[in-house]
Amino acid sequence: GQINFLPAADGRIYIVNRLPLEEYLKGVVPAEIFATDEKYYQAIKAQAICARTYALKKIEENAGEAFDLHGSVSDQAYAGFDRHTRYADRAVDETRGTILTINSGPVQTYYHSTCGGKLEAAQNLFSDTLISYMTVANDAIGDVFSCSASPYFRWIENRTLAQLDSAFYANFNKSMLTGIPEDTVNAAFEVQVTGRTSGGRARTITIAYADTLVELNGYDVRRFFARAPKRFLPSTLFYFIQESDTTLNIYGAGNGHGVGLCQYGAMNMSVRGFQYYHVLDKYYPGTELSRMY
Repeated sequence: GQINFLPAADGRIYIVNRLPLEEYLKGVVPAEIFATDEKYYQAIKAQAICARTYALKKIEENAGEAFDLHGSVSDQAYAGFDRHTRYADRAVDETRGTILTINSGPVQTYYHSTCGGKLEAAQNLFSDTLISYMTVANDAIGDVFSCSASPYFRWIENRTLAQLDSAFYANFNKSMLTGIPEDTVNAAFEVQVTGRTSGGRARTITIAYADTLVELNGYDVRRFFARAPKRFLPSTLFYFIQESDTTLNIYGAGNGHGVGLCQYGAMNMSVRGFQYYHVLDKYYPGTELSRMY
């Protein structure tokens, strides 16, 4: 590939890496699915097709722009040549030019780490338009949730009043703990899920903190409860238990938005002998595999 430097209107300079799509994918697949064992190979092949489809869809949407894709989770993580792996390279080569389509055009292929047993509808998070191949569904193989082996299948996090106060100050520029309160009742913190998606994820939460009432929506929910910068809450598939006026417990499931392919679910299917096309048919039902080049 080659590196281009492009000046931007705001005075900055963008560094653009130009390289063939198939080589780009060899840097994306191992960065997006952390699987290096042969037993997961069919999941890696499914990931390669998802990543290629996503890239072609973005190239189509961004025609005429200075670059096609961001090299981060804004689009797809790209780790470059240094992160190439044997199985990712092989998966990209064996599926060369193959994407998921409807009416001969690339579809939108969202994917995530762990759905927690419940797949979310794309329209609930990314669009007001029904996307027929990414809807709410239970994700199980027989009587076992597909992604139950994930370390994020079920999780528990807690936040102290001091941590919540810091988050409130960072987001709303208001703190009740600038001094040591004589009674924490004076700084009562109550949080409730006031709206859920059809897949059960928290769409809206309401926070009552002392004399202030605020509402958080969508991804801001995960961002607000970050334990450290950029360490956001794993998902919005959770419920709260407030055991005292100083501690909030969060009981959750999954890692990521829950739309489309569940990577741990795909890995489980691979271990059980399913092929990559079975994986794709499960997570994007109604789409077709097409060889574009």
